[in-house]
Amino acid sequence: MVLTKLSRGTVGRLLAVLSVLRHAKRAFANGHPLRGIALVVLGVLAWKWALIAFVAGGIAKLIRGRDAGGAGQ
Repeated sequence: MVLTKLSRGTVGRLLAVLSVLRHAKRAFANGHPLRGIALVVLGVLAWKWALIAFVAGGIAKLIRGRDAGGAGQ
């Protein structure tokens, strides 16, 4: 119920987009320009459609988790 209200609101969408853009900035800083560009495009689309924003946030976390897990090996 709360998630539904948050997903429909501007604040929830803004938080999701900012999260994706933060991951894009990190990708550029780590030398992954293609990944960074893809995340920026995803962030722009996420601003338009709230559902894409939450999916994009999950994708960014998944990519980040895979990078963090692979770094120690």
